[in-house]
Amino acid sequence: MNTFITNTAENLTDTDLVQRSLAGDRTALEQLIRRHQGFIYNLSLKLVLYPPDAEDVTQDVLIKVITHLSGFQGQSGFRTWLYRIVMNHFLDMKKRKAEDMTSLSRFANDGELLLAVNVTDEDGLSEEQIAETQVMCTVGMLMCLSREQRLVYVLGDVFSIDHNTASELLSTTPEAYRQKLSRARKDLYSFINQKCGLVNPANPCRCNKKTKLWIERGLVAKDTLLFKNQYTQTVREHVEANITKGALIVKNMVDELYTSHPMLNPKNTETLVEKILGNQELMRLLRLNEERKQ
Repeated sequence: MNTFITNTAENLTDTDLVQRSLAGDRTALEQLIRRHQGFIYNLSLKLVLYPPDAEDVTQDVLIKVITHLSGFQGQSGFRTWLYRIVMNHFLDMKKRKAEDMTSLSRFANDGELLLAVNVTDEDGLSEEQIAETQVMCTVGMLMCLSREQRLVYVLGDVFSIDHNTASELLSTTPEAYRQKLSRARKDLYSFINQKCGLVNPANPCRCNKKTKLWIERGLVAKDTLLFKNQYTQTVREHVEANITKGALIVKNMVDELYTSHPMLNPKNTETLVEKILGNQELMRLLRLNEERKQ
């Protein structure tokens, strides 16, 4: 098995890292995982809501990527190949907690209760707690969409994946993809317009009121926050840094809610990487797949 010098792995292309990984270069494989786990995790958060579930999905996807790495032919970009694995896994995986309609009702049916909530300075609500509520609530409302609609909307309007790439992932035409995206937007905007006070001030929902209510219900913790605002980028900043200038979709108020979300790292990043790279059976499968390819 060949050994490569890997001290410049961070400067290599995805294709180079794949080739080195298949040749047994652990450092290249680690760099490949670290390079893409952030996107997979943040996409998963928008699809399943809860960080522990998103971490599980991220691990499952990365394991699929590694065990199928020899199948990457380089005919499309590695990211496109990766997106397809993410998409297929999400569409086929078992239902997660946030997808249960009884769970969704906690996010959507607080209107009458919120009318009676009175927030004062004595409640001591922090900006972090309110931001936690906003992220949980807006991602929770994505659950009103079907899985395919959710994926289409998140890829197209949140992460600004171009329509040609998205249609390729869905094995459809760009025009058919645009129609799917249009329907997803319409369904989501209609749902949010009936619930969210940020989008429609006529709705009784206010972020500070919902935060107080959810703290009382135990949905938002005072100290241990799932989406604590310790991050370096928002989704919008990440997208703008990774697509060509001028390619951004003109956002409306609903899209702004989602692109203002933080780009987060899994809390257990190191554990996740070590767990994957330390799985001897997984590494053996990677070698066997490459030997069969040869």
